[in-house]
Amino acid sequence: CPDDWVGYRNVCYYLSREEGSWEWSQEQCSSLGASLAVLRRRWELEFVFRLKGNDDYWVGLQR
Repeated sequence: CPDDWVGYRNVCYYLSREEGSWEWSQEQCSSLGASLAVLRRRWELEFVFRLKGNDDYWVGLQR
């Protein structure tokens, strides 16, 4: 994984402190050769919560 990213189960994660719309956030990820995280499994959500610590981050939800 690049500097400032965290690797877990063969996936690299990056938490950004920048605020923006979903579209803007996706563009920022694309510029880094990445995409917004899709948390489909419980372990993914648990990992991201451990990673973020006490800081607040937005996670988009869809049903």
